[in-house]
Amino acid sequence: MSVGVDELAEWLADFEVTTAVMESTGVYWKPVYYGLEGLVGELWVVNATHVKRVPGRKTGVSDAEWLADVAAHGMVRPSYVPLPPIRELRELTRYRKTQVDARTREIQRLEKLLQDAGIKISSVASGTCSKWRCCVARQEAASGAQASGCGSQIMSASSSKAAASRS
Repeated sequence: MSVGVDELAEWLADFEVTTAVMESTGVYWKPVYYGLEGLVGELWVVNATHVKRVPGRKTGVSDAEWLADVAAHGMVRPSYVPLPPIRELRELTRYRKTQVDARTREIQRLEKLLQDAGIKISSVASGTCSKWRCCVARQEAASGAQASGCGSQIMSASSSKAAASRS
């Protein structure tokens, strides 16, 4: 934890605070929430839009006091914040999705490059991407295109598909 969050946790413990409420503003609430998690009885993150809809006066100086009053009277409810294992799974899932999307963009870029060079491989071979991935894995394992026979494998697959489509 950072020094500021440590000091806040100590201050909350000194005053025996059982419920802490904070407004969610972008991702800035996350380090504070994660740092205080388990140190305070109840830790609430409330949606800023919901807080603004509550009738009453909200000024910059008295935000914390007003937020505590609104929460104490049950005028806002806490947002769902998943447990740490679920958060980790969500983060990994999002990361995997970005990696899959990046791979797809690169494959599409490669196919466009081949098309611009006059090679329309997608019209003669289906599943080109999986063949390329297989060849790339073999190339990395064998440390060279000559040892893997990658080019000949793709060309033989594409020529056999082309021959089958002509007959």
